[in-house]
Formats: sequence, C-alpha cells, structure tokens
Amino acid sequence: MSPPRKKPDTLRSARWFAADDLISVDIDQRSIHLEVSDEELARRRVQRKPPTTRYGRGYGWMFSQHVRQANEGCDFDYLETDFGSPVDEPSIN
Repeated sequence: MSPPRKKPDTLRSARWFAADDLISVDIDQRSIHLEVSDEELARRRVQRKPPTTRYGRGYGWMFSQHVRQANEGCDFDYLETDFGSPVDEPSIN
C-alpha cells in the first residue's frame, strides 16, 4: 500500500503555486516556466509568510542551514575545498 499523498494546499510550494496555475515545459530549451504574471507573483510574495523553523538543533538544523542546492551538488557548504591553503594529512604513529 502506498503512502497517502499530500494535498496541494499542504505542500510548501503551495504558497507560490495555485491549483489553476499553468506551467509550461520546453524540452528542447530545457526550461520550465510558471505562466503567472509578474504582478501576481509580486502580490503572492508580499502575502507570503516565512515558514516556521522546524529544527532548532541537530542534523535537521545543520541540513536546513548548510546544504547546497541540487545544481551545486547537494553537499554541505562547509565541505567546500575551494578556499584556503591545502592542509597535509596528519602523521599517525
């Protein structure tokens, strides 16, 4: 038995999308476009309330504060190695 599906109004993205919004997908151009006017998006942006903090500490907090987006590799930002000088491996005796 599959898990129950969330209704659109309970999803986080429901704040930006309405049930009757059209979304166009252009495979050749590799693009997705929300067919909503800039004025309507501005109105929704003003009415949006920031989500409540779900985690005050622990892994959930670390993930929500430090994970990179999918196009950046979905890794933690503190694991980046493109700054500072290299550090030698410690000697283990």
